Amino acid sequence: MMCLISWDSFLKRHIIPLGSKLKAIHFLFYLLCILCNLTNAQVFAKECDFSNSDDEMVMTCRVRTFHGIAEISQPELDQSTFLTIFCDDQNQEIKVTNGTFGKLSNVQSLRIESCNIPLFPDFSFWGLFNLMNLSIHLNKTSAKQLSFREDSFAGLQKLQTLDLDHNTLIVLPANLFCNLESLRMLNLTHCELDDARSIGLGTTENTRCLQELIVLDLSYNILKSIPDGIFSSLVSLKILYLNNNQLSELYPTLSVALVDYRVWICQITELAICQNKYSSSQLTFWSFIFKTIL
Repeated sequence: MMCLISWDSFLKRHIIPLGSKLKAIHFLFYLLCILCNLTNAQVFAKECDFSNSDDEMVMTCRVRTFHGIAEISQPELDQSTFLTIFCDDQNQEIKVTNGTFGKLSNVQSLRIESCNIPLFPDFSFWGLFNLMNLSIHLNKTSAKQLSFREDSFAGLQKLQTLDLDHNTLIVLPANLFCNLESLRMLNLTHCELDDARSIGLGTTENTRCLQELIVLDLSYNILKSIPDGIFSSLVSLKILYLNNNQLSELYPTLSVALVDYRVWICQITELAICQNKYSSSQLTFWSFIFKTIL
């Protein structure tokens, strides 16, 4: 009987109060999470600056994650045509999903700087239906590889300029850029690309890839050769930069080049091929071709 009385006393003095304390701690933790979310939203709002440039609304944001984009008021988004996003913490990995930029339908120019984004999945930019210029510079001080999926750029029907320079890309899906029907300029310089068959320009079977492209910059990569027909769909191409690669040939054989160059080379007005490893015969051949054409 004394044991029962003692146990009952112990429960009342220690165990029951402990349960109340745990509930109180749980409640405080839950409240803290809510306050953190509210604080993040307020910080995001404070770190987005709005300014006018040539009667256009320019929005510049410094963020830790992209979740805060949803906290921007719709009227402010509707007025903003130029958006620049900087990431403060490059060690924090940021996940992009379908719908991340869904509220930015009025933005015409988007620039993403210094963010730790390992992957842009399919439909990453869905909702940016008026976007005309996209610049992504993530890995200027990092060796982390940036990956894309086949339909990462799906929905960007009005995009005219795509700037991906100074990212570690290495290998890209074969038809990555083929959804960009209006693209005029593609910058892939300093991206460590080493295989021209894996740079997103389509396949030899895909004859409708990037037909509006005018400028293609593949300089400062580690390309070793240009396969037959890799540029055959680029029927509007005018300017091509291949300088500062490791190219030893533009085509496997000069006889192939004599036939295939007519598909696209007659339209080229500027070709940069210096600082490579061409043989004297290759250089003589292409010098002759351009002197003949131009």
